[in-house]
Amino acid sequence: MILPRFAFFCLLICSMTSCATVQRDCYFHVSGKVSTDDKPLAGVLVKLIIDKPVFKAITPVQNASRITDDNGQFDFSYLDDCSPVRYLITFSREGFKEMVLKGTNENLTPYSVELERE
Repeated sequence: MILPRFAFFCLLICSMTSCATVQRDCYFHVSGKVSTDDKPLAGVLVKLIIDKPVFKAITPVQNASRITDDNGQFDFSYLDDCSPVRYLITFSREGFKEMVLKGTNENLTPYSVELERE
């Protein structure tokens, strides 16, 4: 009598877990280095505008900004649902021409941006 109950219990558990949908998350990463005259440029405002929400933990994000560090580097790291993500990145700093780049989450290569003086 115990064996049929155990078999029923196993069947019940297997049917419940096979019906569950597995959600896979992907890593959305945009990074790079900003320079001028081949020297790192600190203090550049880098704005990221994304066409659909990505996530920092469970918080949705569509716009974010960073300031380049002393090495001219910036980094944005989020999670997404593995579907295509399009974005714009703007680079601005007083005394330099603003630059706007378009990208997708299919681009995994860090950006190398050269800002021109005004």
